[in-house]
Amino acid sequence: MGMLRRGPEEAAARTGAWRFASAAGALALLVGAVYVPVLAHEFINYDDNRYVVENPHVRGGLTWESVRWAFAATHAANWHPLAWISHMADVSLFGMNPRGHHAVNVMIHAINAVLLAWTLGRMTGALWPSVAVAALFGAHPLHVESVAWVAERKDLLCGLFWMLAMAAYHRYALAPSIRRYLGVALCCALALLSKPMAVTLPIALLLLDMWPLGRSRNGSTSWKWLVVEKVPLGALSAASAIVTLAAQHAGGAVRDLEAYPFSVRVANAMMSYGHYAVDLFWPARLAVFYPHPNGYPPPLHLLGAAAMIAVMLGAAVALRRKMPCVTVGILWFFITLLPVIGLVQVGSMARADRYTYLPAIGLFIAAAWAVAATTRSRPMAQKFAAMMAIALVVVYAVRAHAAVRSWRDSETLFRHAIAVTGPNPVACTNLGHALLVKNDLDGAQEQFETALRLKPGHVRAIINQGIVSGMRGDLATAVQRLEQAVALAPGNPDAHVNLANALAMSGQFDKAAEHYAATLRLNPDDDEARRRLALITSLGDGS
Repeated sequence: MGMLRRGPEEAAARTGAWRFASAAGALALLVGAVYVPVLAHEFINYDDNRYVVENPHVRGGLTWESVRWAFAATHAANWHPLAWISHMADVSLFGMNPRGHHAVNVMIHAINAVLLAWTLGRMTGALWPSVAVAALFGAHPLHVESVAWVAERKDLLCGLFWMLAMAAYHRYALAPSIRRYLGVALCCALALLSKPMAVTLPIALLLLDMWPLGRSRNGSTSWKWLVVEKVPLGALSAASAIVTLAAQHAGGAVRDLEAYPFSVRVANAMMSYGHYAVDLFWPARLAVFYPHPNGYPPPLHLLGAAAMIAVMLGAAVALRRKMPCVTVGILWFFITLLPVIGLVQVGSMARADRYTYLPAIGLFIAAAWAVAATTRSRPMAQKFAAMMAIALVVVYAVRAHAAVRSWRDSETLFRHAIAVTGPNPVACTNLGHALLVKNDLDGAQEQFETALRLKPGHVRAIINQGIVSGMRGDLATAVQRLEQAVALAPGNPDAHVNLANALAMSGQFDKAAEHYAATLRLNPDDDEARRRLALITSLGDGS
């Protein structure tokens, strides 16, 4: 018998599979090279404590009881049960060793980059622009915050299920069926259970209908049907948005209109769009926290941001027929950022690098396919563009690698933030806490005083000042400062428990018991407060 000859289609498929496997390996190595320093990093005192280090439900590992808590809890002013479950699984696997928690973040980010390249490649049939987008996604410095910060596991999980939703949607678009649609809906639901920022995913899928899927181009599918088709997915997003707003209001994260009038929030949103676009092009002076300006930006700055937004949206409209890839990419950027752009103000920050994790894909797509389209018939231009793309990825990777090192520990992170943004209450308080843990009481006190000069009545700084006084043996001053913190924030369990500790140390057991009880009313999970209350009660009974 003669040997069967492989057809040209099979040979092409094998070549394509080999090329993608090589590209996937290169993407994984790229991500690993950028983020390898995190394996020696610590947990930080900004959300890592609430999400992992001091969270008894997470510290107990993955159990049925902890899973029930994950779906019922609005801890940390959010509802993202899959994120909680993933942290619990980490504790079950690695305990409280931060190396394992960081390694899982890096692994998920690498998977997301490979999935992005694979999905775009399948949708467009263009491997190298897809790999270019994925390489920019994997190596960009703006994404360091999402990967190097253990508490931002929710970003990475949301990205994972977002990519899977895109892949499932492509499969559905090729041959629509109820079964395939349910696969899309499942991925959307999992993305929302990881982080509510996925509320814009149905609109992103509608953009993919425009390009590269072109589902309405041949006239077989109307835009009306494409919109109706997304309604069940939109219902999932609406439900997630309602639960999230309720959680943020309950946690005190949503600021009221008096704190940030709507016109100020609109101005900050415009500035944020401008900052994000510029930082995606040239990421410099990045920080973990950008303080809200609490007012209007300089008129020229606002005018520049408005002009940039107008030019970008104008380009999206002008190129909608000639280069729909640019239109889709720009709209993707603006729409997916909308839930976190600050029109509903959460916390006291102006913007955050982590919010670009998924929106950045839009501008990467617009740039990669615009270059591919303009160099298609010019081989020399293609080679030059490829070299420039590689150089850009290398530059971003080097800058990201350097940025990763600033996340080594809390002191390094917040010293860097203050160097970039100047002193602000959040950075100074967290730096002070890091110094407090290292027993640098003078350095910690200096930071807390700076925070209070910038924001009189900053409760966290006052609590920490009370702790410093207690560590110095000045219990009277500690009690005075902690009583001030309780008066300013009677709903803050940390203020009550630290005041209770100071009162107990000074022998005022009855008052201490009152504040331990208040702590447990506000935070029933504080087992240490429960133990100390029981001890004080038993001492009282014994007398």
